[in-house]
Amino acid sequence: MSEPQPGFELLQPLQPVASAVELDADQRRVVTLPAGHGPVLVIGAPGSGRTTTTIEYAVQRMITDCQPDEVVMLAGSRQAASQVRNALTARLQAEGLGTRAETPVRSVASFAFDVIRRMRAEGYLEHVEEPPRLLAGAEQDRKIAEILETYREENTGPQWPESLQQAVGLAGFRREVRELIDRCSEYGIEPGQLQRWGEEYHYPEWVAVAELLQDYRDDLDLRSASAFDPAGLITRAADYLADPAHRSFLDAERQRRPVVIIDDIQDANPAVYRLLEIWASDLDVVMTASPTTTVQGFRGATPQLLSELPQRMIRGDLSGEQRRQRIIELTHQHRMAAPVFQAWRRAAQRIPVTMGLPSTVPATPTSEEAETITNHNDERAEVRWVASAGQEKLLVHQQLLQLHLEHKIPYSNMAVIARTASRVDAIARSLSLEGIPVHRRMADVMLNQQAAVSPLLTLVAVASSPAPPRGTGLAPERLSWLLTGRYGGATAVHVRQLRRRLLQTEQAQGGSRSSHELLDILVDSPEMVYQMLSLDPGRALPDYARSVVRIGKMLNAMRGAVESDSPEPSQVLWAGWQAARVATSWETTALEGEAQQAAQAHRDLDAVIAVFDAAERYEDQFPGETSAGFVEYLENQDLPMDSLSETHHLDEAVSVLTPSSAVIGEWDAVLIVGVQEGIWPNTRVRGQLLKTGDLVDLVRGRTTHDRLVDRIAEVRTDEMRTFAAAISRARKIVIGSAVATEESQPSAFLDRIQPWHVTEDQPVRPITSVPTPLTRRMLVATLRRELENSARQKPEHRDESRQRDAATALAVLSDHGVSSANPNFWWGLAPLSSTHPAAVAEDLESGRPMISLSPSSLGAALANPAEWYFDKIGASTSSSEPLKRGTFVHALAEKYHQGRAEDLQAGLEELFPVLLRALELDPESWQAEGERQRIKDMLSFFSEYVIAMRHDGRSLVATELGVNATFTVEDLDVKVNGKIDRLEKDSQGRPTVVDLKTGKSMPRSEEVDRLPQLATYQALIISGVLKATKLESAEFSQPTTPGGAMLVQLGTTNQNLKVQHQQPVVPEDPEHPEENWASQQIRDAARRVSGASYLTWWDPGEFQKSSYQILSPITRQGRQITEWNL
Repeated sequence: MSEPQPGFELLQPLQPVASAVELDADQRRVVTLPAGHGPVLVIGAPGSGRTTTTIEYAVQRMITDCQPDEVVMLAGSRQAASQVRNALTARLQAEGLGTRAETPVRSVASFAFDVIRRMRAEGYLEHVEEPPRLLAGAEQDRKIAEILETYREENTGPQWPESLQQAVGLAGFRREVRELIDRCSEYGIEPGQLQRWGEEYHYPEWVAVAELLQDYRDDLDLRSASAFDPAGLITRAADYLADPAHRSFLDAERQRRPVVIIDDIQDANPAVYRLLEIWASDLDVVMTASPTTTVQGFRGATPQLLSELPQRMIRGDLSGEQRRQRIIELTHQHRMAAPVFQAWRRAAQRIPVTMGLPSTVPATPTSEEAETITNHNDERAEVRWVASAGQEKLLVHQQLLQLHLEHKIPYSNMAVIARTASRVDAIARSLSLEGIPVHRRMADVMLNQQAAVSPLLTLVAVASSPAPPRGTGLAPERLSWLLTGRYGGATAVHVRQLRRRLLQTEQAQGGSRSSHELLDILVDSPEMVYQMLSLDPGRALPDYARSVVRIGKMLNAMRGAVESDSPEPSQVLWAGWQAARVATSWETTALEGEAQQAAQAHRDLDAVIAVFDAAERYEDQFPGETSAGFVEYLENQDLPMDSLSETHHLDEAVSVLTPSSAVIGEWDAVLIVGVQEGIWPNTRVRGQLLKTGDLVDLVRGRTTHDRLVDRIAEVRTDEMRTFAAAISRARKIVIGSAVATEESQPSAFLDRIQPWHVTEDQPVRPITSVPTPLTRRMLVATLRRELENSARQKPEHRDESRQRDAATALAVLSDHGVSSANPNFWWGLAPLSSTHPAAVAEDLESGRPMISLSPSSLGAALANPAEWYFDKIGASTSSSEPLKRGTFVHALAEKYHQGRAEDLQAGLEELFPVLLRALELDPESWQAEGERQRIKDMLSFFSEYVIAMRHDGRSLVATELGVNATFTVEDLDVKVNGKIDRLEKDSQGRPTVVDLKTGKSMPRSEEVDRLPQLATYQALIISGVLKATKLESAEFSQPTTPGGAMLVQLGTTNQNLKVQHQQPVVPEDPEHPEENWASQQIRDAARRVSGASYLTWWDPGEFQKSSYQILSPITRQGRQITEWNL
């Protein structure tokens, strides 16, 4: 008998159960409406229980006279629909109605989508060959970008007004186009009508966009006939239902679902109103609205249309009394505590009452009602002005931690609301860095910019492209980015070790390929790792080599998928993901790691799930498209992509949102940040570029002249609506904040939260002094400071009790997984990870230790070994512009080494655009003209120098001559490699070194006498380096006797050419020419930089210019933090 095999049992997710809530009299009036009541509008302030009322109404109808599938509930967004669905499911469970295969809760877009899908399935829409799909905002933006790019490439398209020609193609322009297209879709405006209006009313913008709109719709019809943008989807569903040929479907639909519930209709656009009017007129319709909390104005929401309800949903005229009977007002407050309610009320009073509707701004709740809302001791509405953006960031940290630790409010009951998505991202990153858990949605982020996604896309692109003869074809910086990214996991030191080992092996085998070429080949062929690194195959790979093998395996796996029978994007991604073998480690970190690392792992896994979701969606939408097409499609997205994939949700995490995202939630405490004048309110009139507002006015029968002031007022009202909505999300505490400086003024909106009463002593609101937030990092730092300060003190002055308490607290934190509290991880206390000389490697040929130096770096090795090492490992942050400029001048000096002025000028004109691209300068800018003159002056000096060279009896032998030699210091080989700009022969037949300098600074004359760079070249000549160049016998009568060296200062700002000479190096003992002061400099430099530590010297004048002060323990910035232990 076989052993039973372990297995898994699929369990149904636990369904929440919610008992009936206690309804007030107004709510009961709605819930008990009899069947056949017809359209009803329910209005109420935030927190008045509108959504709860609709849920209880739905439950009551299902209990009494309706089947569950005869009720449909519509919400403004998918997120809102999901929230209502969960609440309804819990109530149905409590009533014993169980769950159904089809949920009655949908977003409006989802409902419209379902209508079109079923009409197609039932044969009403023969022209729609494929199932309909919703076009995401990012996809819509991409289609518009493609059309505009086609116009540019083919020199076709509309004749844009002169005022728009510079803007066409920019992201802001595309945003304006999308907005105009959406308004056209919502109001059913066809391209021809838009063109006629543009011509009739003298709007050339509309005439131009009409052509683009036609091309946009033609593109959808041709390439994506089943794709609908959100506004177009609702309009098209209404059109199909209104078509007399589809009357039977409409009648069946009205009979199928006689009960319709629409929540938050104040955020609906005109297309939604039209759809409801066609489909649900005279049915039992319950619509809820809060006119003061519209947050979708930027998407076409028109709260003024509420005045047309419920008349618009009834066939036939209503008297004034009949209309009033169909409007039910909810007057009780169930959410906001008294201070929060007063803050919202002050904001709402600034919003005009919608014509024909009663005000939804009731009086302050009674004390009995307020008592049922919350505990008065924890209620407040406050405003904080701070002195800087950094202080506001600290304020957010401090307030969240204080509320969590002192007031015991869970993180999940707190939210931070900011006006813009960019500010939301910045706050979320800041909180995560401080260890405060943050909840975010993948639909709010740019998928192609996620650290766990962009490397996958890069590798898919390489795998899908024709392979070069050798390697991957990736740029050096891109390769390094892959190796040090989420999948490679290497450090910069690892990459440098890898490159150095590759070069050593290559040179030992007599090759001359660069480290980038070798690295590129190794990524392409990771199976060659032991051979290319000269490693023992019987031993484990060193850490520095693991990243390149992993990336190489991912690339090869993807190539295999591309060449297989199933080259779909999802399959190619899956092949790379499997080859990475990071799933287990990321999962472990997510579940068991410290807060910050766990949150990052969760974000990475969420991003990977989302990219697979995007790939599958792409395959459904574009059957047969390649993985390369998917990468291009995703890389070109300039907007977040909505994602249906489930992402990790932290049970205890702060929500950071924009007002439109926050409107479906409520929290005990809400922080509203960045309330600055010009930001909140942002009174920029939307759609001004293409006159979208004028188009809407025209459609709605309003005058389009002299309305800018009115529009600004409307925008300000919309901004106040979003602000009031943000306040209304709070149950107990609302705190508003802003920066108050001369450049940044707090918004007057903050006075809605907490009015400021001017007094003689305090005419303006005071600046808040923000205490140091007690974040995890700050707590550890404070405890460490206490412990270490105590250790510095003499025993008789030491507070043993405080020292013991600090040590105990750190131990507790360490035991709970806070690694920064563990002394084993403190810098300065842990032993050195390695005492091996950092810059010394093993010569692959001789097996001896060796170090590499260059003439140009020798001076730094002698003057400041620490800075030499930082430069060597690529830690320099200095600008690359001088290097690019110098490379350009050297290239011209090499190509036109004869120094003829006309040749140099011709070369400058030919190649100058290359330099401008490297410097990222506009050819027409004044900076470009200044750069041209600067290069011209350098070349003029170079031409002058060549003439002087001939006059002095010297002749040119070689340019850019590579030289190398090996010196010995005890048991160390010192390999010196350099490149001589110009090697010249003097009148005595001796080799003379010339170094061209393009920088402005120059050494003093006395420094040139022993300048290490020039001296090193002379030492190389004395050592016989020219023998390897085959120039010895051909050109020089004294090839090992240097004729000196010189610096030609091409970059000087002096009027005259400056040439600095170094006298010939003369050996002290002719029998031993290698014994000379220049060679001794090389040996001294090698000794200083070949150890495990590096010296640095303090020169107040020079070191102040250094970018490495923070790394030097003798400076204030880089002071050893554990000096007490020295």
